[in-house]
Amino acid sequence: MKPVERVSIIDNVSAQIKDYVTSGEVKVGDKLLTEKELGERLKVGRSTVREAMRLLEAMGYIEIRAGKGAFVAKTCEDDPDVLYR
Repeated sequence: MKPVERVSIIDNVSAQIKDYVTSGEVKVGDKLLTEKELGERLKVGRSTVREAMRLLEAMGYIEIRAGKGAFVAKTCEDDPDVLYR
């Protein structure tokens, strides 16, 4: 048997948002739901969503624009249409 993997809630939330971004349902430049809306859908707090979004931004999947929201920056690992600031 393999040991049970412990996955943080932030890692779980970021994986779900990443899956959504890479699913083909959204394209580069699309605005994501707000932190509040994502938190309600995923049944987690806004701070958890915020940390997950920061992680995804560091990975290049989204771009967070202050006062405007989060936008899709790439939809796959090797996406050439990455938005640059």
